[in-house]
Amino acid sequence: MAKVRAGQGWHWVGQALGMARKYPGIFPVMGLIVSAIALVPLLGGLAIAILGPALVAGSVIATRDATAGRKPQIGQLFQLFAEQRAGGGIALCLPVILSQIVAGMVLVGAVSARLTRAGVDLKSLESNPSELMQNLTQYIGPGFLGWIIVAVIIALIGYAFAALAIPRVGLDRKPAMQAMAESFRTVRRHWGAWLLTGLALFLCMFIPVVVFYVLGSSLIAQFVANAVLYTLLGPTLYFAYSDLYGGPDAATDDHGTAPDASAPPPPPSFEA
Repeated sequence: MAKVRAGQGWHWVGQALGMARKYPGIFPVMGLIVSAIALVPLLGGLAIAILGPALVAGSVIATRDATAGRKPQIGQLFQLFAEQRAGGGIALCLPVILSQIVAGMVLVGAVSARLTRAGVDLKSLESNPSELMQNLTQYIGPGFLGWIIVAVIIALIGYAFAALAIPRVGLDRKPAMQAMAESFRTVRRHWGAWLLTGLALFLCMFIPVVVFYVLGSSLIAQFVANAVLYTLLGPTLYFAYSDLYGGPDAATDDHGTAPDASAPPPPPSFEA
């Protein structure tokens, strides 16, 4: 595993933007497809939560081909499904979903405790959303920021298990559990780079989302946010994986073939 500087996180997202500009008919279309699926009523969000890592793995595979000089294809978004390897990709959703559930429980518990201490009857608020929002505005102040930070950290831990596991499963065919353990260790070792990666992705989404919210279209804002995220996420993870693990060809020789396990080891030598 290579060691990279924290600023490399910006570089990974910058490379992803370059990949999207180079192939505007491939990676942005992949992002639009995933975003369209997410907007399907009732089932769309759940489908992306479960299938998202497998779809991003397909985008990672397309990025590898583009980097190697081969033409990526939109259909590679579903590569793991075509190769009947989607189970490994779907398994990667587990830590993400679990961390989001725990983070949500932390926030709900903190809000409930705050309102209870303020003497608010929580039962009466269940059927009155407007009154609930008024109480939240009144009683949830700056002191609640600490709980929000805790919830964000919990969610980030879930993503740490999945981030590099996606290219490891998609490219190296690693078992999901082993890939998730490796991903968490690697992200923990390079937490600065990954925080900057997340911040850069957020900034890429922020400007267009704000524009559409100002125009009064929250649904389009949500669609654009998902489209931008899933356009950049696969390439970003591929470039991070390439820097940290040496890419999918790290275990091959100069001719692209794996070394012969039966060949005698090289003679011993001393290293200063």
